[in-house]
Amino acid sequence: MLAKRINTPQVSAFLAWSFLFTPALLHDSSWIAWILVPASALLIWPLTATRIVLIPALITLSLLGAINIFHIGFFGYLADEFFIATALRSNQNEMKEFVQTLPALQIAQVLAWCMAAFFASKTIIRSRSHGSYTAPRTSYLCAMLIWAALAAWGVSKKMDSTTFFQKMHRVYPMHLVQASFRHHEMEQGLFYHPLIPVQPPEHVLAKTIVVVLGESATAQRWSLLGYQDADTNAPLRNKAGVAATQVRAEGPNTASALPFMLTGFSASESVARQAASFIDLAHHAGYKTFVFTNSRFNNQQEDFYSLALRRSTDVYKKVGDGDFDEVLTPFLQTALSDTAEHKLIVLHTYGSHPGVNQRYPATRYQLPDPYDNSILYTSDLLEQWISIAQQSNPSSSLLLYASDHGLVMPPLSQTYRTGDAPSTYEVPLLLWSGAPDASPLGALRTSLPTMGSGSNAVLQQLAVRAMGYAPPDGKQ
Repeated sequence: MLAKRINTPQVSAFLAWSFLFTPALLHDSSWIAWILVPASALLIWPLTATRIVLIPALITLSLLGAINIFHIGFFGYLADEFFIATALRSNQNEMKEFVQTLPALQIAQVLAWCMAAFFASKTIIRSRSHGSYTAPRTSYLCAMLIWAALAAWGVSKKMDSTTFFQKMHRVYPMHLVQASFRHHEMEQGLFYHPLIPVQPPEHVLAKTIVVVLGESATAQRWSLLGYQDADTNAPLRNKAGVAATQVRAEGPNTASALPFMLTGFSASESVARQAASFIDLAHHAGYKTFVFTNSRFNNQQEDFYSLALRRSTDVYKKVGDGDFDEVLTPFLQTALSDTAEHKLIVLHTYGSHPGVNQRYPATRYQLPDPYDNSILYTSDLLEQWISIAQQSNPSSSLLLYASDHGLVMPPLSQTYRTGDAPSTYEVPLLLWSGAPDASPLGALRTSLPTMGSGSNAVLQQLAVRAMGYAPPDGKQ
């Protein structure tokens, strides 16, 4: 009797539908996550009611599965608002380069997923067209009743729609809805007016400040910080006035980590706090501000990152699109020769961005490991830029460098990933000043955090202290 009541095509369809929700298990395989897979499938099950909605739903879930498999493989968690921000700001060249550096295993995993998702979708569509198929009113009604109960709960808690859907992030794929809301909130507040102290600082420590925003360099490959397989910092080793330490990246990718280097906060918190970047504060303090970028990004639209770099900048120029970072050198020289008494110059590098074997002139750098070559090339440039700044203003110049995040690259490897690994989050911070240690500017050199005790947000703090602003705790 029970066997007669079981609608085999419908059961097969629901099992196939549930399979499309399994990428969540790659992020969390706890028993709760296993329960949430069929629960999520049931809640989204009403989308199978009509073919008009079913086909787009199947395509969307299949694509989201592929995206999440890639994202979990690189970062260890499901796609979030920073994935959306990265996708929107990446240009064609960066996307092409990204595809070329994908590990074969991840490509195979995604292809296997796409094939399995195709057969699952085929099973669902076939059951929808099956002669014995009848509209599963009971399951639809059950899903709708659950949604109604959840909505009533949200109303009782006085939640708006944004908060409600953010609370539902454990229901796959609502995490992407949550990410979309967060990204939207960040973009909505894009043109905020930063809150700046009423009075500019009276006593600046450095008249010339050069801030180098590094890319994808891990402290684990810096010989100044203990790496022994190659002397990747040889040009800096005997450079007077240089101090370096290891700090923690505030995120595994540029979209999540760079805002901390600019404002000291995440992108969303910067918007909420109307936080000023160190460029905003420099402009307020009377510095002439220059920003030169070699980063690859889609410059056809504004986002938090481009606006934070341009908002208070007197001279802004995109000088390259992932070229060798030496393309920045003549612009640094020109800015240093400017007649302004106080200058802030920001160099946004492409650093060791994947693929690392394309980040340096191969004829000049021939270490066995491409990642080591890219770090050595950056060290050469830092030494050159320090020398140029030193010649311009020997006693009142400061150069700061920090990387946004690192990479996970096995020795001699051409492939990489980022994510929950020490080499992703352990990044270098460097400070150079020609001033003696006993001077207020030279004292910044001795104030660097001990190995591993600070974050790359220290870059922002050091820059504003050099402008004469008091540190957050009020102590110099």
